[in-house]
Amino acid sequence: MSGRSSTAHRRSRILAVTDLHLARARFAWMIEHADEFGTVLIAGDTLDAGAGLTADQARREMVRFVGALARRTTVVICSGNHDLTGRDRHGEAVPLWRSAARAVGACVDGDVLLTDDLAISVCGWSSDARAQLERQRRLVGGRRWIWLHHAPAEGSRTAWDGRRDCGDRSLTDAISALRPDIVISGHAHEAPFARRGDWHDRIGTTLLLNPGQVPGPRPASVLLDLETQLALWSSSIGSALIRESTPLGPGAVVPDGAPAGTA
Repeated sequence: MSGRSSTAHRRSRILAVTDLHLARARFAWMIEHADEFGTVLIAGDTLDAGAGLTADQARREMVRFVGALARRTTVVICSGNHDLTGRDRHGEAVPLWRSAARAVGACVDGDVLLTDDLAISVCGWSSDARAQLERQRRLVGGRRWIWLHHAPAEGSRTAWDGRRDCGDRSLTDAISALRPDIVISGHAHEAPFARRGDWHDRIGTTLLLNPGQVPGPRPASVLLDLETQLALWSSSIGSALIRESTPLGPGAVVPDGAPAGTA
């Protein structure tokens, strides 16, 4: 593969992960493999509220991780409920690391990343995502529109963790109204493994993805290949793929047989 085609191939590969929960072995895996992807999307809960970090410690931890990633690839990261490390002047819980992460090169809550082909909107845990998305829709043009939003859409298989629906009703409504191409979430760790749950679903034409969470150093992930329009889900327990444009239903997920390290 020539240098130009190799670069184009890398640029077409987007890795999506979620719910790293301060697992430093997962941080290390992502930094090691970051330059295999044109963009890395992190759908919230990078930190862990149970770790007992101070706001300053959390900021330093996030900046070290995100900065190391951003030196090797484009990084887009939204906050989740475990990422709210302090309060703003209005008393709202917020991710106090956000400005520092932006300063080291990441796209964070409230941002929209625009490329020739993509518009990626980054929705924060405590933000008014609908108002933000209404504003950013004017910037999308003919690009493929991807949302990063920690909580999955209520009523979708990506929100079911085996016991309850962990989804956000306002996200479901926003998807129905604004019709993005892809929404990547997390929060429901067990969705890909639970009966009645899954790593993918669809609302209308919008593809919903939730990589889920598994133990071990390699995070569960979804690899989006923009050239082939394939989405490959990989985890330590197996892998599966779908074609992005294929209507989903029984039998739509095909075992891929790819080794765990493929993504």
